[in-house]
Amino acid sequence: VQSALSLLQRVAPLLQVPSLMRQHIENADFASVVKAYRKVLVIDKDHCDVDLLQYVRTKASESAKEARSDLELILADETSSASSLLDAIRDLSELISLLDGDDADGDTNKPTNGDGNTPRAGSTKPGTFSIDRHVICVRDYTPAMACLLLQISHFRSLVEKNISSTEATVDRFFRGEGADGSSNS
Repeated sequence: VQSALSLLQRVAPLLQVPSLMRQHIENADFASVVKAYRKVLVIDKDHCDVDLLQYVRTKASESAKEARSDLELILADETSSASSLLDAIRDLSELISLLDGDDADGDTNKPTNGDGNTPRAGSTKPGTFSIDRHVICVRDYTPAMACLLLQISHFRSLVEKNISSTEATVDRFFRGEGADGSSNS
């Protein structure tokens, strides 16, 4: 019993990694998610005979995929600050490299949750965002390039909206209407 207890005490930090990762995701601390995920990668998924450790690795991988989706959402958010974009690019790059080593079977494009609560959820492929008429799949590019493409699309959309608004206002003025729609002679 004592040897079993000592073994559990030694692996306790490893067993807590999935719940720790979820806490970090809820707190939007993705650097800590990546750090915690690195700890669980010491478990060999192909040659480990301990079901509990395999379960821990599976749950940690699910959390890492959830963090990847959250980081992609940060990249696609037009209101994200420059520092949060840079942090998201860094963390997503590290997470992708860890997940690529972990997902040899190609499960990276499977949706991790089917709740449909993500913005622009009309897309069929995870990591795909539609900004106006432009569709960008961030998983086809490096995180930095995907961020750049998304921000360009947001900028293009903003410029197009401002141009159409300005044209509508100018048309109203030429027709003799005021800015509030009243008649100006």
